[in-house]
This record gives sequence, C-alpha cells and structure tokens, in this order.
Amino acid sequence: MFMAPEVVRGEEQGFRADIWALGCTIIEMATGGSPWTNVNNSASLLYHIAFSGLTPEIPNFLSSQGKEFLNKCLRRDQKQRCSAKELLKHRFLDLYNEEYQDEFSNKCD
Repeated sequence: MFMAPEVVRGEEQGFRADIWALGCTIIEMATGGSPWTNVNNSASLLYHIAFSGLTPEIPNFLSSQGKEFLNKCLRRDQKQRCSAKELLKHRFLDLYNEEYQDEFSNKCD
C-alpha cells in the first residue's frame, strides 16, 4: 500500500502524495517486496501509515544518492516532501537528466 499518511488520515492532499507513492514504488522495485515489511494486514497497515510516525525502511544496498532521493520522497509531512520538479534535479537521476530534463521539467510546471 503506497498511500501517503495525509491520504490515509483523510486530510487535504496534493501532488506530493504522489511523491510518497513514488518512493514506495522505488522501494518495491528495488527489493521485490512491500515497502512495509513489518505489517501483515490492511487495517494495521493503514493505521501504521497514518499514525506511527515511521516511514518505509530504505534498503541499505542503495547508493547514497538513492537513499537521499527516497528520504526526500518519504517525508511524513507533505510540506517537507520535494516536488516532482525538485526531484528531477536530484543527482540520483543525473544519468537521465541530461537527455530528458527539458522535456520533463516543462510537464512539471
């Protein structure tokens, strides 16, 4: 489940909820498993996401840039999460930034 804490709590939400989901997606792609490995059922998971104050565990095998990128995606306070435009400038994406920066940046405005 990739719902951001504010979504689970029924609070106002915006595009930064999608940034949380992106972080969860990257973790699942990297590990092949759920970003929430320590919670077994849906009701417990929803409560955990909404009220525990915790974030998904970031895999240790990721590069420092990858870990930093995920930390920017998975901030519990949506106001502290990066925007898509900010993330596109992150050094974790440098490999792709040169080729696609202009195309993606225009779509994030």
